[in-house]
Amino acid sequence: MTSPTDTFDELRAVREALRHTWHAFYARFGNLREAQRLAVAPVLAGHDTLVGAPTASGKTEALMAPLAQRLLSRRDAPAGQARLLVISPTRALCNDLHRRIEPPLRQCKLKVGVRTGDHSLNITRDAPPVVITTPESLDSMLSRWPAALRSVEALLLDEIHLLDGSARGDQLRVLLERLERICHTRPQRCAASATLPHADEIARRYLRAPELILVGGAGRGLDARLVHTPELADASTDIAETFLSGESRKILVFANARAQVEALVACLSAHPRLAGRIFAHHGSLSRSVRLRTERRFLDAPAAICVATMTLELGIDIGDVDRVVLVGPPPNVGALVQRVGRANRRGSVAHVTCLASDDFEALRLEHLLVCADEGRLFEDPVPFRPSVLAQQAISLLFQSRNKWIGAEVLHQRLPETIQSTYSPHDLLDLLQAMCTAGYLTPLNGQRFAAGDRAQKMYEHGLMHANIDDTPEIEVFDETTGELLGRVALSRKQRESLGDGQELGLSLAGRRREVVRITQDQVFVDSAQGEAPSAFFARQSPRYAFGLARDLAAFLGIGHHELRVERWTKGARLGHFLGTRWGLLLDGILRERGLATRPGNAFFHILKRDPELKDGFDDAERLERDARAFIARESERLARRLDIGPFYNGLPPNLLRSWLDEALAPAEFARHLAQCEWVEGPIFPLSPED
Repeated sequence: MTSPTDTFDELRAVREALRHTWHAFYARFGNLREAQRLAVAPVLAGHDTLVGAPTASGKTEALMAPLAQRLLSRRDAPAGQARLLVISPTRALCNDLHRRIEPPLRQCKLKVGVRTGDHSLNITRDAPPVVITTPESLDSMLSRWPAALRSVEALLLDEIHLLDGSARGDQLRVLLERLERICHTRPQRCAASATLPHADEIARRYLRAPELILVGGAGRGLDARLVHTPELADASTDIAETFLSGESRKILVFANARAQVEALVACLSAHPRLAGRIFAHHGSLSRSVRLRTERRFLDAPAAICVATMTLELGIDIGDVDRVVLVGPPPNVGALVQRVGRANRRGSVAHVTCLASDDFEALRLEHLLVCADEGRLFEDPVPFRPSVLAQQAISLLFQSRNKWIGAEVLHQRLPETIQSTYSPHDLLDLLQAMCTAGYLTPLNGQRFAAGDRAQKMYEHGLMHANIDDTPEIEVFDETTGELLGRVALSRKQRESLGDGQELGLSLAGRRREVVRITQDQVFVDSAQGEAPSAFFARQSPRYAFGLARDLAAFLGIGHHELRVERWTKGARLGHFLGTRWGLLLDGILRERGLATRPGNAFFHILKRDPELKDGFDDAERLERDARAFIARESERLARRLDIGPFYNGLPPNLLRSWLDEALAPAEFARHLAQCEWVEGPIFPLSPED
């Protein structure tokens, strides 16, 4: 047992080690959290360090305080140059992080700036020593002003688990290697992550020989109630009643789509006792609107904010009494993030789960069980080769001579990726990029920018591995303020041209469209309700392990395909998750069994499967699955978030990646062992 004397001596030792930063970061608390205490020694020693700790545990400060101490301890440090880069997953988190760390850093006489698409910080002249940025802005700085980053001594990868496994995380892995090659000394890498079972794997992907500091949660209790709300109007009624009862004065509502957010806000705002207390927050709203929402919700003594995943991520919105989940989140990790925002200073998190049907209710119950048992079920995707195409363009413009070659690209990849993609593979890639118009050959080994890459560079469009959406900007006609982005159909545009009124919902308010230019919409605020108009993003992937665990939760065996007969036909409950659900869709269609595309859990069958369909023949299943992958490679790649540069890939490289990501041989072996069983898919009567 630790004695008070041990604790005092430990605290004194940390204070002495952080002599320049202790007071600014920790004096007001009087004590340290476990992660903050354990991080000091390895970070001050210059080791790569990952701190894994729950939300609101001070893990970012645990790394920032000793990193700032290292900056201040170096007397010969260059002035006017960036020395510590803090890389955060989103612009919103960059802004929030700046708000949190700027005051203590200012006390330490350290300036901090933000460099993102929202903040055009000049890093080439009189740069602050601490710069907060995103992967995309780091890519831009490396491509355009690499010399300005040569004095970087350390990196803090904040909330790294939110990037890992995505195309942006793949991009960041390469950017870290590129940065290391241009710096005077290898930058120390530190990372902050949520407490996850696979935190050690994340550390190995982004750090070298890392020190791991993994701190568990305090085991908060969960007060969860499940309510059936068939329609969004029913959901809004339950939320309003909870708020007006006085039981919960600050409520954060999570919906899974932006259109749901707008519809709920419209319903809630129509209640006379809720006027002025309802806020909307999602990714299609402009930065200024989102920031205003965050500030107003933070300051309000009683209010309701309806959001998509944009408020999962630790943005400071103050204390929240209750979290409401409108439908099941896409995975266990998202549920943990959302639930973690409720009553953060209390011992019990208060959560309401709203289910539109019986199956949603069962999924919510299952996710809560998995979260309680700490089972998250990863859905890993191999490193995306499309990132190599994007990085080839970025490296080309970084080069003084403005050319790129396979060997140059290969040398700037992390070792684990070098072992997967040889220089010969990369030469095939660069040649395919010529065909796609990104590059033009100088000779057989060197390539310059083509027209397509040149235009992307000039417009700053080459740094992101996020698919663009066909949404256009919406401005307030009176004030000129950018409100957000929407997607208007041709029919909507034509109706306005014919003199008809056109209204849409944005930020929880009806907007009357005044005029439309080619890429801008001008609106006036109005009363009443209107539909939302957003680009429909594809639903998140559902992991195979999570889907199979849900099947077990419903009493379905691991190698069981459940066929249930109901009024609309036979429904197949396969529970193979998104990836293998896609392959199964191809198999069922090839055999004339499927009526329409299925999902991670179900397919509707045209007829009963027969022996001649060959579901027990693994070789035939694998052959058919591979043929389906070859036929539908583009669609499948998009479903796995390949990113916007997939069209620069040679077909063999794309198919090889899809083969690794979809594992058709393993899929075929699993499906061949499955037995078709007639019976109910879940223990509640399906709705006709």
